[in-house]
Amino acid sequence: MSSPRRCLHPILQAHSSWTSSAHVLLRRAASAHTGNSGNVNGGTVVNAGSRTGTVTNDDSSFGGDGGMTTTGDAVGGNGGRRGIGGNASSGNAGSSNGGSVINSGGSIMNTDGANVAGNGGSSISGDAIGGNAKRSPHRGGNATTGNSGSVSGGDVRNSGSRTGTVSNSGASALGGVGGTTTTGDAEGGDGGGSGIGGDATTGTAGWSQGGDVTNSGGSISNTGGSSIGAMGGTSTSGDANGGNA
Repeated sequence: MSSPRRCLHPILQAHSSWTSSAHVLLRRAASAHTGNSGNVNGGTVVNAGSRTGTVTNDDSSFGGDGGMTTTGDAVGGNGGRRGIGGNASSGNAGSSNGGSVINSGGSIMNTDGANVAGNGGSSISGDAIGGNAKRSPHRGGNATTGNSGSVSGGDVRNSGSRTGTVSNSGASALGGVGGTTTTGDAEGGDGGGSGIGGDATTGTAGWSQGGDVTNSGGSISNTGGSSIGAMGGTSTSGDANGGNA
């Protein structure tokens, strides 16, 4: 003889059904986040003479070039069965500015290609790709890329006294050229069928200015292609594509 079938109380049955549904809704794929990268700025040259002294640079005093600083890509996991796609965010990339050249004294003389500031390097934040949801009505993961740093060229500053002379000749005193700063692309995850697509946001691209050249003193002489400010570089924000529903 078969045993009697046990029935749950209506309230307990509803609670059991709600718990099971909530368990499914809370399933989410792992998120991915990359860290920030550090600064890789070029070194600065400082020549500080007395108010009555003379600073002389002949084919010397070069600011260091900026290097390359990059953050990795971040890819969120895809939702399994009816799960939610994981979020993805890449870190901020550091700065990569060129080094400056600074001279101060009574009189300053730069010859034969001296006093050249460093060029900016590269600062690139990684891409971010949100995970896809498996089925509706769940949501694809959000994607956010980090900011990229500044990659401006270094400056040249020659500060003589009120009665001193600043002389630049032979392609001396040149500002550093701006580098390349770029934020990664952001791709929001797709919703599963009738789900919700993930958001996509790109970071802010940094500065890429050309270096300035500043001369101050009682008298100033620039000859032979000297004292030229540099060109700016490239600053680009990546593409952002929201996920499909």
